[in-house]
Amino acid sequence: MNSQQIISYQKAEIFALMEESIKIGSKKNFIQLIRKTENLFHADHSICFLAKSENEQAVGFENIINISFPQEWIDFYISRNYSEIDPIFKYHFKEFKPQIWSEALGQLTESNQSLINQPLDFNFINGITFGMAIPRTSNGSLFSFSMPYQKIHHSVFDVLKILTPYLHQAMLRIVDLSPKKDDFEFNISNREKQVLNWIGAGKTNWEISMILGISEQTVKFHVSNILRKLNATTRSHAIFISMQANLLERDLNLLN
Repeated sequence: MNSQQIISYQKAEIFALMEESIKIGSKKNFIQLIRKTENLFHADHSICFLAKSENEQAVGFENIINISFPQEWIDFYISRNYSEIDPIFKYHFKEFKPQIWSEALGQLTESNQSLINQPLDFNFINGITFGMAIPRTSNGSLFSFSMPYQKIHHSVFDVLKILTPYLHQAMLRIVDLSPKKDDFEFNISNREKQVLNWIGAGKTNWEISMILGISEQTVKFHVSNILRKLNATTRSHAIFISMQANLLERDLNLLN
């Protein structure tokens, strides 16, 4: 995907996907969500699943939700045990960082070139893979989107940084792996809870510092701690988790 196509992304579309993901309650709704994400990325096909890992190696597929990949390719991939040599798959469950297929497949040795050649038979030109680890478990999510572009601009990572936590949580919800209320043990301090609630109210670090009578640097320190304790990647992801854990006050006057 080139820079012109990245620029064509509309913020409204991304925010709409974020809002929709929070409301996902069925597999049918989830599939619709991923199809809309396909449209956002101008992708051809998509698939998502969970996998268990041992020693940072995936050892089994679970809850496969094939949105639009050719079933022949999935059967072929599994029957050939390509997951054992696929650098995208292997690296994903070590780092859980977004990957562009063309860059990752460049690491293959000559003896494993079939993993490059075979996808061409299915008209797979390029794609992206991303996902997240599931805290306190050995599982993780994987989302893959094939794209008809030789080059995919790295700006797509900025979009994925926003969307990944929401797609991940939506998938966990439909396979009933989303954390229950009793599972949340975040050890959030009273001050961190105050900061968290004001983030939820849409306040900036500077505005929170004025409200609480502390320095902006101190607010940044609390925000960093909040993200770490909630295992969140962004402020919006932290709010999403907080809503599930009932950490947000309905009446902000109670925070003063």
